[in-house]
Amino acid sequence: MADYLQIGLVVRRAQAQAVDSLFESMGVLSTTVESANDEIQVDESAPSNPKWEMQRINGLFHSPDDKDEFVNQACISLVTAGIQSVEVVVESIEDRDWENAWLKNFKPLRIDSTLWICPSWCSPVDESAVNIMIDPGMAFGTGDHETTEMCLSYISSLGNSGWLDGKAVADYGAGSGILAIACAMFGADRVVAYDNDHRAVESCSRNARVNVVEDRVQSRHIDEFEVERFDLVLANILAPTLKSNSSRLMDMMVDRDSSKIALSGILEHQVTEVLSYFEPLVFDTTNAGDWILLSSACQPQVGHK
Repeated sequence: MADYLQIGLVVRRAQAQAVDSLFESMGVLSTTVESANDEIQVDESAPSNPKWEMQRINGLFHSPDDKDEFVNQACISLVTAGIQSVEVVVESIEDRDWENAWLKNFKPLRIDSTLWICPSWCSPVDESAVNIMIDPGMAFGTGDHETTEMCLSYISSLGNSGWLDGKAVADYGAGSGILAIACAMFGADRVVAYDNDHRAVESCSRNARVNVVEDRVQSRHIDEFEVERFDLVLANILAPTLKSNSSRLMDMMVDRDSSKIALSGILEHQVTEVLSYFEPLVFDTTNAGDWILLSSACQPQVGHK
């Protein structure tokens, strides 16, 4: 049986967010978006919200035991959600085919004027900016998802202000290592990237070498976790995992008055509950579509225990 199942939909731009939400509810591993008509993306200020009128959205899932039933339920959910797709393509993907699939879909992505994410097989787009070269393999994280883009924008702002210079950073749930590598390239002295997938650990190490930051980015499996303290803690994972690891993540901070923490992978309706697990920290909120980034200067809120 194939390792993965990919469902591709062609929809109008107005329904793209609904497709993203549907795929998330189905347990999507990663999502890629491209123009269905080879349109040029003209709004570089919002790369995660492309202006293509017709979009091809591909969701990658673990291959279910009953593929036909999984696809049938997906089609029912499309109708229930009012999503009108002009094309539905379902294909099985072997693990070894993953990189070829990404070769077709992964294109340079502008985060802001100082940061680009580029496939490792492309040349840097802007020599005056930070160009992170990524070879995703099977690991989540190429910058094209709202949660990752918000984290990258946050890192870019810290880097451009000089705050990251010489700092120690933890990336908890690092995937391809894109956030860890961004921190190193913006001045962090030491970054530890944790993940629970051995393929992600290998992908992160490989990407660190490609970007010549392997001396500052250490990629570790979560089984190798050690209690350490960091100036910045990043966790771009899902809300349930954030809640179950809240104590660990806060314990990783050097000092709650001076360290920073950024949490993403949170849907709007999950924010209040996630915040309750991270009291007494105070967070700023950034949103992109239905997704939220909580970033903190870590000042205790008056009145909390």
